[in-house]
Amino acid sequence: MKNKHLNLLRSSLFATSLTIGSFVSFPAFAVPNLQLDILGGSYDLTDESIFLNTNSNFNLFAYCSPSNQNNCLSQKHFISIAILDENENSLTTGTNFGSFVFNGITYGNGGNALTFGTPPLNDPAGQDSDPGDLPTHGVFPTLFSEISFDFVSSKTREEVNTQDNPGTALNADTSPTNTTLLYQDFNVDISGLNTGYRVHFDLYNEEFKTNKNGSDLDVDKFAPFSHDAYAKKIDKPNNPQDVPEPGTALALGLLAVGSLSFLKKRTA
Repeated sequence: MKNKHLNLLRSSLFATSLTIGSFVSFPAFAVPNLQLDILGGSYDLTDESIFLNTNSNFNLFAYCSPSNQNNCLSQKHFISIAILDENENSLTTGTNFGSFVFNGITYGNGGNALTFGTPPLNDPAGQDSDPGDLPTHGVFPTLFSEISFDFVSSKTREEVNTQDNPGTALNADTSPTNTTLLYQDFNVDISGLNTGYRVHFDLYNEEFKTNKNGSDLDVDKFAPFSHDAYAKKIDKPNNPQDVPEPGTALALGLLAVGSLSFLKKRTA
């Protein structure tokens, strides 16, 4: 009898949960106007960024959503490329960080110089700091550069939220509604960067505004910091801390077998 009442109670609770679930809807996260992604990247829950550990080159994607009343085609867009050291500290002018290549252009070690400050690059007022700049978000001020680009109507992909679904290919099936994003892709090579250093990317557009410093170039709209990206230079394609070398794995396995045999003898 006790088991019968218990089963009836369980059935009742299960039916109630199904009924409640049918009336409760959980809101889906909206796709931001602007996003960044790295092919093959993952999501860093601590830094809240898309990231990739590599010692080579990779593809960086910039996305713009025309469905969110964003002026994807009529406005110039920019990506800032910032450098942080192995402890995620900012770098000052004159710091030797090695070098990296962005779309065929080399920065550092005889290449193009970086600027110390906070995006966007200001012209002609200088790299001052004001409320219209990109928020620091644990990155700026540091050494950075800035590239400009345009979205074009011929480059589209299915809609994706890079926070929820990072690292996807441009032809991936990611939208059940066939909603599209405009994209622009870039090739980045950080093989020349100091080990442990990282390049951090932010995406934004700009417009001229007037502030107390006079005519100044400020950020208008930018990708949420939950949808920015970074790549960290490591010595090997797979982090040696995550994947043991074959010899190390074999030694650890033999040690484990030996320890188990010893324990069996002691307990026999």
